[in-house]
Amino acid sequence: MQYKNPKITSFRDLIIWQKGILLTKQIYSLTKNFQKKKCSD
Repeated sequence: MQYKNPKITSFRDLIIWQKGILLTKQIYSLTKNFQKKKCSD
């Protein structure tokens, strides 16, 4: 991930935001096949 625009115009320009989105996508990818918990009342 290369930061190309030194001027920040949005929170999406922040490197921490970009890394957070990448981390979230990786977590979703790793956990998408986890068994879903069945809830009973």
